[in-house]
Amino acid sequence: NKENFTVYEEGKQVDIDAFDFRASSLDLVFIFDDTGSMSDEIDGAKRGITKLTNAVADRNIDAQYGLVSFKDDVEVDQRLTSDADQIKHKIDHLSASGGGDYPEANFDAIEEALGLNLRKDAETVFVDITDAISHFRNDGSGYSDYLLKEVASDLNEAGITFISIAPDRDQEGGE
Repeated sequence: NKENFTVYEEGKQVDIDAFDFRASSLDLVFIFDDTGSMSDEIDGAKRGITKLTNAVADRNIDAQYGLVSFKDDVEVDQRLTSDADQIKHKIDHLSASGGGDYPEANFDAIEEALGLNLRKDAETVFVDITDAISHFRNDGSGYSDYLLKEVASDLNEAGITFISIAPDRDQEGGE
């Protein structure tokens, strides 16, 4: 419910009065941290994504789904597909492993998702689920090619609705 979310528009927190999805087509991409610390979240996502894809189907929305997972590297687990069962299958087979160190390659996963064959006429939503801050270019790790401001600009230019399910961090490197 709305008490579980904080919404920001252009860097300012705004109140949630209501939410209604009115687009007739949707490209929905899940960007998922699949490190070991995310096992409970992956189990929750399996249930939530099933409910979400069923709700999208009930509204007769022309939907495509994708899945990008990441640790210190990025993997496209599912390119865009209109087959809701296929994305559920891919989510069901996600397993938490590795990690153990922060940060992870979240910025690179977002950029990888931007490279999927997104439809120009569809509402595009990225749901980014992680418990870690992101590597960023020149952080000394060599794991990332991007800075936060570049990723934010790319999302804005593409008109992506970006939903982050992550801990509140005061410091996310790579300004």
